[in-house]
Amino acid sequence: MPEPREGQAAQRATAARPRRERLGMGLVGPGFVGVHHVDAVRRLGFADVVAIADASAASAARAAASMHVSRSYGDIDALVADPDVDVVHVTTPNYLHARVTRAAIAHGKHVISEKPLAMTSGEARELLEAANAAGVVHAVAFNYRGNPMVQQMREMVAAGQVGPVHFVHGAYLQDWLIEDTDYSWRLEPDKGGRSSAFADIGSHWCDLAQHLVGTRIQSVLADFTTVVKTRLKPEHVQTFGRAEDTGREPVTINELARSPLRKAIAGAQYVLARRGPLAANGIFAGIFTRTDETRDRPNLQINTNIWSVASRDRRGMRVHDFPGFTMSPVHLDPVATGEVRLRAPDPFADPVIRHNFFRDEVDRMAMADAVRITRHIASQPALARYMAEEIRPGPAVRTQAEIVDWLRGHGIANLHPVGSCAMLPLAAGGVVDHRLRVHGIGGLYVADASIMPRLPAGNTNAPSIMIGERCAAMVLEDMAQGAAPGMKGAA
Repeated sequence: MPEPREGQAAQRATAARPRRERLGMGLVGPGFVGVHHVDAVRRLGFADVVAIADASAASAARAAASMHVSRSYGDIDALVADPDVDVVHVTTPNYLHARVTRAAIAHGKHVISEKPLAMTSGEARELLEAANAAGVVHAVAFNYRGNPMVQQMREMVAAGQVGPVHFVHGAYLQDWLIEDTDYSWRLEPDKGGRSSAFADIGSHWCDLAQHLVGTRIQSVLADFTTVVKTRLKPEHVQTFGRAEDTGREPVTINELARSPLRKAIAGAQYVLARRGPLAANGIFAGIFTRTDETRDRPNLQINTNIWSVASRDRRGMRVHDFPGFTMSPVHLDPVATGEVRLRAPDPFADPVIRHNFFRDEVDRMAMADAVRITRHIASQPALARYMAEEIRPGPAVRTQAEIVDWLRGHGIANLHPVGSCAMLPLAAGGVVDHRLRVHGIGGLYVADASIMPRLPAGNTNAPSIMIGERCAAMVLEDMAQGAAPGMKGAA
């Protein structure tokens, strides 16, 4: 399909539709590439994403909630009939492109379709004729044309700065289907088309070559090969899936925890070969970032666990009865401080511990931002393909006040407290000096995380080991110099 025109067709479309200051965009197919269309449209400054349509009302509602879109539809016709939708973006599987585009044109809507426009050249010609007859603006999302280097090269070729173009050489490498466990509807001819990779990504290359040199491809000579001859297909494929989704192997610890057989196999794997799920702690990714770019160090750590917790009490935690993963944000630089007080003269009585997690507004804002950042990461294509829905806090919890209120009832301590014996001057509330000696008590040292005046921008384990080793060295030095009263021995 040609580029959007500025001529008669666009003029007819403008005359036929009421003028508004901002365009309304409707997205059909909020999967892998749909989120990028939403992001691009919002960056324009003159358009709003007003509606999303998907294969079912439930999946459309989930997608709309995650992308902050107010309207969702479970069928195509309802979206294209929405009077607030001026432009329809088509990001469905290939076999639906023509159907959605045809419906949008019939309702007088402008159309931007992902490539390929249709499954056959005959269908594509039919859609082009219908779009021209309806006077709507129409385009296929060959977005590489917008790359600054591409634009510069096109201008240089057109100006004759590179001389006559005799040969154009290039390649398009897409490696996300390289494993036999990788799967996509694009591999199925009835959904992706008979030309498969060539229509899907090869069309990008062809369009780019034509755009750069200003001439049309007249014929094609192709040499095809199948790189992965046999693939393991999941039971359910939407946009992406992996063969592990079939139940052959546990995807997350949730499945392992619910199956006595899988637990026995995992135990045997670890005992015999030190391999399998028990050879790791289930936390396979950690993220350090800032909620505010002006900070001198990360104040947020996000742990990614391949399990999800249904309930937790003194006896332990129980996972959900479905596959799940958890992204847990941790605030590393709180402003508010807690306190530990004696409950009674009895040294064996439990102390009174108050964390004061949400006493300060800065801390409340940081945790609300942490949830939003975590959601943004989870919405990226690499993770979004594994997500059926957000369980906690859930899509209904959106505003800062709602997030903080939810965290007050559900947030937990990350078990990395510091500062109860801070290494500070006595006048500043400190307990130990710079050599970890307790103020006013000779021969008494403290060597653990409690001496840290401030949380490190990370876990406390390694710093605590360092503190212990350094304290041992200083004790020996003090003993050798006679500066450790009450302690005997030789250095």
